[in-house]
Amino acid sequence: MDRESEILSKLDQLIDMQHATQGDIRELKGQMSTMLMWLQSMDQRFSALMAPVNPPRKPAA
Repeated sequence: MDRESEILSKLDQLIDMQHATQGDIRELKGQMSTMLMWLQSMDQRFSALMAPVNPPRKPAA
């Protein structure tokens, strides 16, 4: 394999790795978005459950 073919082969490998990484990033963004929605939902449920235990405080007079 001559030097030019070797360089082109390595460039192809780098491009393939970049595409794979971009796909992984898109997948992670989707997972993070799902987790964020779930966390916000759990926060709302927890707040609703704790409301009777921790009534809002009245401002000091």
